[in-house]
Amino acid sequence: MAAPIDAEIVVDVAGNPTETGLRFPSNLEREAEDVRLRFLGPACPPNYPATIIWRVCQHFHTTYWVNFFWAHWEAPFGGASEFNWGAHPWPNWAEAGTPYWEIATEAGDNVTAAVVFDVWQTQVARATQDGTNVVLEYWPEWPSAASKVTVIITKAYADTLPAVPALTWGDSPWWSAYGHERTYGTIRGFQIYAASLSEADIAAELVAPKSTAAGSAGIWYLKINPSPEDTADESGAGHDPEWADVASKATLWQTGEAP
Repeated sequence: MAAPIDAEIVVDVAGNPTETGLRFPSNLEREAEDVRLRFLGPACPPNYPATIIWRVCQHFHTTYWVNFFWAHWEAPFGGASEFNWGAHPWPNWAEAGTPYWEIATEAGDNVTAAVVFDVWQTQVARATQDGTNVVLEYWPEWPSAASKVTVIITKAYADTLPAVPALTWGDSPWWSAYGHERTYGTIRGFQIYAASLSEADIAAELVAPKSTAAGSAGIWYLKINPSPEDTADESGAGHDPEWADVASKATLWQTGEAP
């Protein structure tokens, strides 16, 4: 498979291309540790317009998950009082814990199809202003429309920002007060845009980042092959995330290992 434009190419000792990613623990592992990766405060991308792309392989556990949350950087959970949203599996306790893909926003859980675990998924989240509303969309199995989640919120709610916003990956921003909601799996292939890309542009950007006019103008963060020691932005925009606790990072995943 051809490497995307501007994507970091990692090779093994035999010179073969190797993919890397960030392996986040379950909620029952390393329980005292803060494994969040985040873009904090001034380093946080806009909540809208925005397009967020990532690749993930997640595993089942009996509590909550988070891929990302755009929200206040720590507890308490703002709920419906200030803008927040995230895209991830939800356990759906009413159906014996059967997980569904969801957008979480405005203190609500908006779900569609059942989650398939232990497989790699390309996922896309998009936030688009539409008049006095903002449309939140999540493709957990891009480009499938069958599992897509769409939620419409008011622009007034989207503009009610937390005091210190953060785009947080791997666990919830408020885990210290309410318990872990970890990814439990591996995330890689980060592409974040400060723009609402069309579906055609998203498809093209997945093949080659910055290959479209909208993608090149809107690219905010790019890291196809992150590692715990290297999450530096490769988009040219200079937006580097930080570990909430440098002593408690996610661990390294690479090609040939179970994610």
